[in-house]
Parts: sequence; C-alpha cells; structure tokens
Amino acid sequence: MSYTTAWYIADEDGNLGLIDFDRTGPIPIRIPYEAVVPDMYFGEAFFEDSFSVCIKMTDEQIKSLLVEDVKRLTDYSFYASNIYVEIDKARKDLFFEYAKKDDDFLINGCLSDNLGIYSISTIGEYTKKGTLKVRSALKKIKDADLIKKVFEVKDISVCEMYDEYYDDKGNLIREEPRTYYDVLPYFLYYQSDRINIPTKNVMHISQVEEKFRDKILRVPGKFKDLKSLQIAEWYPSDIYYYSWWDIKKVGDLYYALMKLTNGEEAYVRVGAEDIGELNGMKYIISIEEMESLMIK
Repeated sequence: MSYTTAWYIADEDGNLGLIDFDRTGPIPIRIPYEAVVPDMYFGEAFFEDSFSVCIKMTDEQIKSLLVEDVKRLTDYSFYASNIYVEIDKARKDLFFEYAKKDDDFLINGCLSDNLGIYSISTIGEYTKKGTLKVRSALKKIKDADLIKKVFEVKDISVCEMYDEYYDDKGNLIREEPRTYYDVLPYFLYYQSDRINIPTKNVMHISQVEEKFRDKILRVPGKFKDLKSLQIAEWYPSDIYYYSWWDIKKVGDLYYALMKLTNGEEAYVRVGAEDIGELNGMKYIISIEEMESLMIK
C-alpha cells in the first residue's frame, strides 16, 4: 500500500462514498489496489494494469467531477494514460475510425455518449523525444479538430481543506477554503471523519458494474447519519507506524486504541485477517478489559 490509500464504501441504502485513509490508517487488509481519491471517480481503481470506465454516471454527476483544461487543448499536451476529452459528436465515426487504425491510441471508455466525453490513453502516440508521431491517430484527430474540450478531474485532496494559488515563479499567492465538496456526487470521508453531505445526484452502488460491487466496503448505517465511522470495526485492518499509536500486545496479537463509530474508544486488533476470536481473544477489547489483561 502507498502512503495515501483510498477506497469505495457503500452504506445500507447503497449510497456510494470514497474514504481516504491517508498515511496512518487503519486500512482494511482486503483492499485490492492502491488509489487516491481523484483516480477513483469513474472506476479506475478497480484496474491494476489498464482502465475501463466501469461506473456509469448521469451527465450531471460527470459535470460535477470535471474541470475544463483550456491550456492543455491549446498546447495539445496529451501525453497521459488517462485523459478526458469531449469530441465533435457529429463526426464521432471519424474519431473511432482513426482510433481503430492505431493500436497505440486507446479509448478507455465512454463517460457520456450524450456529452461526447471519452477517456483516452495517448502515451504510445509520442516519440521518445516527446513529440507527436506524424502518422499517429492523435495527429490525425488534432488536424481534423475532432477534440473540442479537454478535462481534468477535480483535485479533491480531502486532507487539505484549502486551494492554494501560486504565481509563475511558484510563490504562494493566496489560499481559499474549498467550497465544492457538497456538490460532488460521492460522500467523502477522511479517515473516520465525514467531509461532506452531497446536496444532489448522489452516487449509488447500482451504478458500478456488477462484477466489481463485491470489492466495495459495505458500512452499516446511513452516511447522512454517520458523521464519523471506524472502518476497522467491520473489516480486518492494519496501520502504518505502530509507534504513532497506543499499541498493546496480547500474546501474539496486536491491538490499537481507536475511536469507534459510536464515539467511544476501544482497542481493535490490527494486522490479522479475521474479526472473530483468535487465541481466545475478542476482536475489539474495551479499555477496562485491556487494563485488566495488562495486569495479568
């Protein structure tokens, strides 16, 4: 796992959320892939070596997650494994014709046929010197003016509550509090704390391709009622930097003091792949029980 790991969660109503575990965790052991929040919106995190759009969104949900990148279209700086573009819908067949004839130009998927927005991969379209190959599909698409807009996903770093603005020399000009969390379609959690309550267009687990749904962490309760949650209560988890935690060792088992979903503190087993009893020890142990065990 990387120093920042995030994953998908769903509540009892099927509402979909993203939880950023940041540097310390606890992080469920069953999470299959490393990811950061902006790389999860359309299902990228479900894939290790490639990407295909596997979360189907409404046009409004898509718009709430994308920001137009005018400079990138002007410079045609498309060197990326995943870039979102709006094509000329009236000439969609020509776009696909060029793409079909070039194995290095990959269409990862369609975000919205109505909006004409696709995810493409263009790394193979460039030479080792970084110039666009003369006979590449991307060169033909550029010359035909088939791409009308380029987008980037909103940079949602839930551990940073301010946007920073810099001048051309890299000097910080100003900081502004982020106000766009609530217009996003996902519930967001930073470790155990809820960051937002979506005001509309809330994502639902039914929008994820069925074969990926069992990878999503299910949480009892409703996100709108869960101002905080402790994922380690329901999924065996581990933590980084044991020295940062109040750790107790009972036999061969390790327990970390955590704040539970109900606000109380207790010791939760870490580093083991089971939430049942192990060696006669419960998965969650109260502070009083742990003090008694330490005396013994």
